[in-house]
Amino acid sequence: MTSVAVPDNDLAPNMPSREVTISASNITEGGVSLRGQWVNFALSDSIDVTPGGDMVARTSQKITLDSAGNGRIRLPVYDTSHGKGWEHDKDWAIIVTTSWGSSKAIRVPAGSGSIPLSHLPAVRPLSRSEMRYAVTGVGITVGVGSTPGQASGTATLDGGILRLGLTVPPSGPHTHPTGDITGLASALADLKLTKGAPAGANFNTYYTDAHSGHWYFSAAAAAGMSGLPAGFTDKAGSILVLGSPSRVATQIYFPYGYFSTEPLRRTITTIASNTWSPWEPIGGTPDPVTPFTRGTMPLNSNINDWWGTDRNGLWHMTISSSNTVTGLPDGMQGRNGQLLVLASSLGVSTQMYFPYAYYGGGPMIRQTTNAGTHTWSDWAALGGTPTSSTGSGPWTQHTMRQTRFMSAMNGPISTGKKAAVALRFDHGLLNFRDKVLPLVKARGIKVSQAYNPRNWHYPENAGVTATDLNSWVAAGDVEIWNHSASHQGAETEEELYTQIVTGLAEVEAELPAAAGKVWGWCPPGVSTGDYMGYQDGRTPEGWDSYAGNLILQRHAVASGYLSGTQIRPLDGTIRDGQGHYTMDSLSVATIKGYIDTAISRKAGVQLMLHPSQLDLAGKLTTAQFTEILDYIVAKRTAGDLVTLSPYQLTVADSRF
Repeated sequence: MTSVAVPDNDLAPNMPSREVTISASNITEGGVSLRGQWVNFALSDSIDVTPGGDMVARTSQKITLDSAGNGRIRLPVYDTSHGKGWEHDKDWAIIVTTSWGSSKAIRVPAGSGSIPLSHLPAVRPLSRSEMRYAVTGVGITVGVGSTPGQASGTATLDGGILRLGLTVPPSGPHTHPTGDITGLASALADLKLTKGAPAGANFNTYYTDAHSGHWYFSAAAAAGMSGLPAGFTDKAGSILVLGSPSRVATQIYFPYGYFSTEPLRRTITTIASNTWSPWEPIGGTPDPVTPFTRGTMPLNSNINDWWGTDRNGLWHMTISSSNTVTGLPDGMQGRNGQLLVLASSLGVSTQMYFPYAYYGGGPMIRQTTNAGTHTWSDWAALGGTPTSSTGSGPWTQHTMRQTRFMSAMNGPISTGKKAAVALRFDHGLLNFRDKVLPLVKARGIKVSQAYNPRNWHYPENAGVTATDLNSWVAAGDVEIWNHSASHQGAETEEELYTQIVTGLAEVEAELPAAAGKVWGWCPPGVSTGDYMGYQDGRTPEGWDSYAGNLILQRHAVASGYLSGTQIRPLDGTIRDGQGHYTMDSLSVATIKGYIDTAISRKAGVQLMLHPSQLDLAGKLTTAQFTEILDYIVAKRTAGDLVTLSPYQLTVADSRF
């Protein structure tokens, strides 16, 4: 694409780009312009965007909104057809910060030619306490004009005080042209602070500055009015209306004193529909008193729904009751523990879980990340980071998962004293569906897919859905390994927890047929970082890192890159960190040689292919891949080897 009429504030000079217009009237309540405010755009890292190696440097640009509340900036985009550098398969982001809100990233998916601009942070509404004290008094000034003329008036808000100023004509007889006094009576009536409410008044519609004032009415008049508090529709009283041009309004109802109740208040909660909050005492309704200690948690409780004040307090769980509870931290079912619930009437809630000490591990915490949908964050250590597991804990859980895995696989699996070959495929679901799956199914070979649940938008997965992948699993053609959430580098405990633990949960949520059967971990090859010392499981020390502990805790078997493990012994023993041969750029002869080596040793070999690389320049072709499959089948027919899935290979035994 070609740039045109680039504004001064430009993050992409002479680069393929999109112009973005920011309109404050689109992002603030009531369409009120925020002219003079600003929006800062920051490119968080330099990127290589053209075949010639042109760079968009890491930079930032502050845009001040004009008198209409608008501003413009040009943001860079790029095209995967260049195929240069790592950017062709990586997302990146523009970081947006507004003067009235927090920072937010605009994600630019790899290969995209346009940028969706997310909603910028909204202006923070007043809190209940702020609204209570927003107007602290009313000041009235009345002056007499020095010359004949119409009455006039002003209204200003000064430090929370509503100041009304009236100027009236001087006393004495005056002669005015007819045009000077037209509408004088109604103008003076509008300026009055206290005025009688008209018959049939609907106070639900009293929210603009024209409705502002103190409206009084009799008991008889109240019977025909709308919008009064329940129980006061037949009683004399008055309502103070504090409206505004943007319809952000507050009403205070004053019953006559002999009704023995305090004033009531309500506010507009949704400007677009002019929705009012319920009438409540002007000081707010106090939360009910809840005892701190709540006793034993009820059976079959779903604590994902415990975001309201009715659940506040400390709850105890027995072994039997925790087995029925939904929403506990991973691995805490069937264990004694306690849950502290700290909720608010707005649904902004926190939960803290305290395991009994002899289970190991410390307290964990989570919070609602969206009060409207009551969405929870992941469970993390009480300090705000994922649970850090050291010592024997991860290895103990890993051993227990291996026992369950061996039982589920009916292992050890006999190869009949033969070698074994297993095929693994990493993401690239489009070519996997069209080029790989038909070939392996026709030859009766069950394979694995190591994919990333957050990368469905990648071109290599275009046209394939989670429903498609789930159907292959349900049919018994494909098994699933955890390959991280998004195949991205991770250099903090929070990022590692997301990639490893949250990624596993998202895999099983997307693929019901694989739920509870994602036994294995395949480390993703990342261009930056080493997973805080994990280093793809290349060394024994890497498995004692934080990432290694998370992997072992939640998987029965984990592949890796331990040197010399591509050809593996088959003795029915599960081994972690074992490697594989990546076929992408290997010759057919080389791959056949690896198969022959496994046959000569009665050993196992795992071959891996990125389906997205098939038929690219310098890569394995579909015809060559077919030749390799036919070679494997020929050796299987000759009785030299068996074909197993990667999970089966980890528990295979060639000694019987």
